[in-house]
Formats: sequence, structure tokens, C-alpha cells
Amino acid sequence: MTIPTRPSETTTFIRCPRLWYYQHVEGWEPPISSWTPERLIGTTIHAGLADHWRHPGEEAPHDALRREFSALWPPSAPLEFHREA
Repeated sequence: MTIPTRPSETTTFIRCPRLWYYQHVEGWEPPISSWTPERLIGTTIHAGLADHWRHPGEEAPHDALRREFSALWPPSAPLEFHREA
């Protein structure tokens, strides 16, 4: 078993090693209905910044984030988690 290295992984591992295994070894993802505004925003920001750093200088960080928000925000997200809110 691999030892977790990110703080969120460590927290999950301490709370429930089996959940950590399912998420980080087996690749399990919770159903879309369990998404929270924080998870939606965090996932989208992470994708935007990762894309910006993969292609430095092509566009400003805020433009990459705006593009990723438009492209990656799941259409099935609950209405109360609408990206414009």
C-alpha cells in the first residue's frame, strides 16, 4: 500500500483507510449528486491552473480559469450549484 502524500489524502486515510484505497488506488469517484460547490470550484480551478502551467505564456491565468469553468463545469450539477452563482 502506498502512503498518502497530499493533505486531503492523509485526512481520508486517517478517517477511513478503505475509502482512501477505493478513491486513490481503485479510482472510485462519488456520484455526481454528491458534488458540493467547494468540490466543483476546486476541480475546475485545479484544471484551469494545470492547463495554464502546462502551456505557460499562451494566455493569462484568469483566461485559462474562465475557459475551464465554461468547459468543465458539469451540466448535470444541481441547480443550486450553478457556476454563475
